Amino acid sequence: MAPEDAFAVLDTELSKLQSLVSKVHDSTFDIPEIVKIYYQVMSVSSMCEMLTRQMSGNAHKSISDKIVKTQDYIASNFDAKIHPKILESLTASIQRTTKILRSESGGKSKEDIKKWSCMFEDLRKKMSTKEFVEQYQKRLL
Repeated sequence: MAPEDAFAVLDTELSKLQSLVSKVHDSTFDIPEIVKIYYQVMSVSSMCEMLTRQMSGNAHKSISDKIVKTQDYIASNFDAKIHPKILESLTASIQRTTKILRSESGGKSKEDIKKWSCMFEDLRKKMSTKEFVEQYQKRLL
């Protein structure tokens, strides 16, 4: 890939990430939104790593500078601010759902069974997403 093309692709992907970051709400994170933003962060991070390996010396200084700025953006805006909020939100949501499931005795009606089934499915999705988010956390350490 030509340096100009690499720069353009990185710039486009960073713009997508910045757009996602700007749309993140402080307290409510739905699962598709979480997956989408983590996917974009990992995509941009991987692109930076790949380009860093491919670019050598000062021949591609502008791309190297863009990579550093991109990595700084991810570290300061996502890793330090958004990621902890998402993890905290998922943990709290899982605890709330678990508490509700433990406190309700669960009726025998069709509606009660359906309600419980939905709650368990929601809990499963949240726990799976939390595990995904924790895998990202391990990468940071």
